[in-house]
Amino acid sequence: MLLINDNELMEALIGGISFFIVLLIFRGYFKWHWLERAAFIFPFTWLLRKLGMNIYKYIKATRKISDTKFNIMDF
Repeated sequence: MLLINDNELMEALIGGISFFIVLLIFRGYFKWHWLERAAFIFPFTWLLRKLGMNIYKYIKATRKISDTKFNIMDF
């Protein structure tokens, strides 16, 4: 049985959304070489993910929401 909790699930969701937002911004507005874009995409994605997770954890703490565990595999 493989367990994943709501924090890990939200981190994956926020990270994926952040990646696409940053990718669209840097691909559309800056006509840089792919290596130059990659040097900026990763740190901005990381910052947005951390910001999103801090907001998520703050909301959970202020509303006293407990962690939820999900079974994603059961053999």
